[in-house]
Amino acid sequence: MYYSSNELKLKLHDVSAVFLLIISVVAFQDITFAGSFSKIAEEYHRSGYDAQLKGDYREALSYYYKAANIDPENASHHNDIGLMYEQMGQPDNAERFYLQAIKANAQYLPPYANLGLLYKR
Repeated sequence: MYYSSNELKLKLHDVSAVFLLIISVVAFQDITFAGSFSKIAEEYHRSGYDAQLKGDYREALSYYYKAANIDPENASHHNDIGLMYEQMGQPDNAERFYLQAIKANAQYLPPYANLGLLYKR
C-alpha cells in the first residue's frame, strides 16, 4: 500500500496526537496522585497537631514524620518535627529538623525563629 505525502502527514499527525494524549493522561494522573498524597500528608499533619495540643509529643512526632515522608518538600512538617524534639529535650534533633525545614523552603520563616530561640537557650 502506498500513501501520498498528504496522507502520510495525516497519519503522522494522528500518531503524534495519540502520543500527546497518552502523555497528557499520564501527566494528569501524576498531578492527581501528587494532590492526593499532599492531602494525606496534611491529614497526618493535622493529627499530629491534635496530639501536640494534648501534650502527646511522641504521637505528634509520629504523625509529623508520616507527613514529612509523604510530602518532604513541605517545610512545616520538618519544622514541627523540630518543635517536638525540642519539647522532648532533644535540641540536636530539633536543630537538624529546623535546618531541614529551611532547606525545604527558605522563604518559610518559623524555623528561623525557632533556631534563634534554640540557640539563645
